[in-house]
Amino acid sequence: MIIVDGHCDSIGEHVDNKRLLNVHSSQGHVDLPRLRKGGVTVQFFASFIEAEYKGNQAAIRGLQLVEGCRKLIVDNPEYLLLLSGYKTIEEAHLTGRTAALLSVEGGDALGGNLFMLRVLYHLGVRALGLTWNHANDLAGGVAEPGGLTGFGREVVQEMNAL
Repeated sequence: MIIVDGHCDSIGEHVDNKRLLNVHSSQGHVDLPRLRKGGVTVQFFASFIEAEYKGNQAAIRGLQLVEGCRKLIVDNPEYLLLLSGYKTIEEAHLTGRTAALLSVEGGDALGGNLFMLRVLYHLGVRALGLTWNHANDLAGGVAEPGGLTGFGREVVQEMNAL
């Protein structure tokens, strides 16, 4: 059986040295030993950009989190593989490891620049939520309703192309 967990907010804790994900813990959404014990084949690792980060600072924080997750994967090959496609899922399933899908929560990580979407993609990010609770350059959010902006439409078109 292939088990997919579509979200965890653990990368920020790891990057900020609040908790090591390669050590079992009863805290937080996940850690690598619990992923293995649970037989999770695919884990979406969300890079959440906190509200205090805006513009270029949001883009820098997004890159910091994505790079932190990439380092976690490289440092723990016995647990993780960077998900690049379906073959990675098959390999993870056959070897008892977890395919790590890099995701970004909220288009704030783009810092208002479309090229950042391509940068994130080249770093391995395969999912991007347009907004979180608040409106941003791409669209309205739960707390601030609104549709896609012109930039948001460009981002969706580029995501489809990638």
